[in-house]
Amino acid sequence: MSIIFRCSFLCSFLLIAACGGGSNSESSPTTCAVTQEVLSEDKPLIGAVELYADCNYQGYMVELTTGDINATSLSNAGFADNSLSSVRIPHGFKVELFKHDHQSGPFITLTEDDACLVQSNFNDVVSSLRFTELAKPEVPAWAQVCLYDQVDYAGNSLCLAQSEIPSLKEFNDRTQSIQIKDGFYVDAFASNSYTGESVRLTASQAQLADAINNAINSLKIRNSVLVCDSCEASDFDSLQVLNHSITNIDGGTYEKGDDGLLTLNLASLSLKKPVPMKVKAYLSSSSFDDFTDVPLPEAYFTLDGCTAPEIKINIPSLLQNFSNGTKYAVNRGDYSVRIEVQMLDGENIPLDESTFNFSVQPSSVIFPVIIFDDDYLQEQSYPLSGSQYASEVFTRPVALYHSSSNTYSDYLGGFDEMLSVQHQPHAFPGYSSPNNSGQGQCEYAADEISRIVGLPNGWRWGLDPNSNAFLGTKTSRYHHGFDTAIVMDSNWGGGVACGWINIQVSGFIGLERDRNQVVMLHETGHIMGAPHCDPESGYVMCSAEVHARYQQEGVFVWHESSRLVLSDRFNE
Repeated sequence: MSIIFRCSFLCSFLLIAACGGGSNSESSPTTCAVTQEVLSEDKPLIGAVELYADCNYQGYMVELTTGDINATSLSNAGFADNSLSSVRIPHGFKVELFKHDHQSGPFITLTEDDACLVQSNFNDVVSSLRFTELAKPEVPAWAQVCLYDQVDYAGNSLCLAQSEIPSLKEFNDRTQSIQIKDGFYVDAFASNSYTGESVRLTASQAQLADAINNAINSLKIRNSVLVCDSCEASDFDSLQVLNHSITNIDGGTYEKGDDGLLTLNLASLSLKKPVPMKVKAYLSSSSFDDFTDVPLPEAYFTLDGCTAPEIKINIPSLLQNFSNGTKYAVNRGDYSVRIEVQMLDGENIPLDESTFNFSVQPSSVIFPVIIFDDDYLQEQSYPLSGSQYASEVFTRPVALYHSSSNTYSDYLGGFDEMLSVQHQPHAFPGYSSPNNSGQGQCEYAADEISRIVGLPNGWRWGLDPNSNAFLGTKTSRYHHGFDTAIVMDSNWGGGVACGWINIQVSGFIGLERDRNQVVMLHETGHIMGAPHCDPESGYVMCSAEVHARYQQEGVFVWHESSRLVLSDRFNE
């Protein structure tokens, strides 16, 4: 491994440590020689992070290239352990700062400069780091366009595959970068319903121009490849569906948590010339209320009189209806897909069969719907999305303490592995803190969830809206397929769980991400059946931050007494 440092403290020089061994190992002094060479100020390193010993980019500075940097390497560069106070990060990179050596223990992730780590509770505590280039996210197979609320395709995202989006709802005035698949272009409008100033975007943009940055409210997405100037629906008889199947995306059994796939073959033997067309599809559920004709991603194809092309229509596990802002999760149960075939100008073509029924089988997946205020992520300097934050909570390593044998079981896959479940969180911005609304925190959270998800009967309080009969604590048919709800509230101190309505509110205990993530895990424990506190403190359900393994390794530890009562009641 080669690590390049550039240091400055009254002077600038370059330290090159040429080390043997693997990419994550540190070499001993006998195998790693350190040399010095003068580096002029007009020869900056490309793609390097700058570490400073004082806030506001002052004091001793060391400049690092990408890779894992351990305490020994920092010491060789003259940078003292536990002395980092500010960081400069080049565009398109991220740095993870760890409290312990060898990239272990509590950590934070930064994607932009931080002038003083005091606010993040990471001042003078860093012993190692990992510096990497940000990977450009892939647009999902079913999507045509993805919007991001940070530059460089980062932060919270909204992916689309419908030709007309009259309002981006919670994503209004948030877009800072956009990915557009080849073969499509976007007309972006400054106001809802395709009004206001507009601009046509024909390619991805890592940073939108000032005129449209944080100023897009509605979209039209068009196929730029398929065109037909003289095509008429009357040119041919009705289309025939020769065969169809509905499976998961890999062609197997469709289970909860999978993305689904409707595959069908269409034919029209009377067609005289190739004609480009579009399929619009709609999903309905007989297992959940207010789940009717939810738009699915659109598909384009060309039909002629000689072939029966295979058409694939994706069914993502999360859906949004942009005509009214409602959100849905495709939970287990019975569904139907209705399709329409249109000319590119929108004229419908008759079909001999248009509705296809199927079932989604149970699995160990749990669908939490998450709403959050922007300060929740920003004040923790968290650079990714709300969904990624929650996924990190459920999958970061945990340990289970067995008091009878005084031993531990380690679960590198986190809480989800320990409980044999898989959380698939879907997070949405737009939450507003109560500001002394007079309601209880869970009651207010239920109203906000209902508003953002679009639940006509509200996030029910465990009661049937017609009979007032208690519904129990499992998945409610009135919640659009979501199992449970999490509110991430930066103004709430600590957390609260209301198991009878499957809601938790996770707030702050300071600004240290690890402490706040254990709050969410603690409240999840309540939702899954664990009481408050274990026989002794130092575990997730009672003062997790005082356990030695948390302090030394950043590992959350569960007590076996809590594990015995935890259960996945959403998939029983």
